[in-house]
Amino acid sequence: MKNQARILILGQSNAANHGPVRANGGPHCRVFHQGSFLPAVDPLPGASGGGGSVWTRFAPKLIARQGVDEVILVNLSHGGTAMVDWAPGGKHHTRVPAALDAAKAAEIEFTHVVWHQGERDTLMMTGEAAYRPALEGLIGFLRDRGIDAPVFVCRASYHLGRTSSAVRQAQQGIVDQDRNIFAGPDTDALGAELRHDDFHLDARGQDLFADMLVDSFAAASPAMKASAAG
Repeated sequence: MKNQARILILGQSNAANHGPVRANGGPHCRVFHQGSFLPAVDPLPGASGGGGSVWTRFAPKLIARQGVDEVILVNLSHGGTAMVDWAPGGKHHTRVPAALDAAKAAEIEFTHVVWHQGERDTLMMTGEAAYRPALEGLIGFLRDRGIDAPVFVCRASYHLGRTSSAVRQAQQGIVDQDRNIFAGPDTDALGAELRHDDFHLDARGQDLFADMLVDSFAAASPAMKASAAG
């Protein structure tokens, strides 16, 4: 039986297809979209944008470093979306149950969930008291739908040279190993020199993001195994 990483991806443009250079995830990475398994070739179906993604860079690294045989991606990320858009009742939230239903029908059981969003909320000056409950609501919805996989919450708020301490605090504050919520990469550390428009990551930035995410998965792995055993 294949050792698969089956990853649900939610967020905004830096988790979608808004990089300047397209790539190919290779023969051991596929995308599940609208009931079909497709080659992981940028731009990845299901996410916004017509450019490159971090995921075609990430999958080969995960396979090489973590002994994974195959990576299956379900990417719903959409540029310009705010946290409130993804919470239950938000304008993009309806896409989540539809994707979960399709994945369940295809017998896809997610092993990881990645959340990378926050740049829009820097622009909107969203406070921690608004951001965190909305993210709690989204994660709670996933749990209610039987998605028990670890959720990796990235710290992401960089927008045209600015970051948001409120958004970052909300993202960091929700991390709770006992609830199977782990810290993802801090992509705010990838500054203007790694962004082709001082917002979207360039190819070098996406490569670094990919490396950081593999590291995050590896760091959480012992706790994930302990949780599964317990």
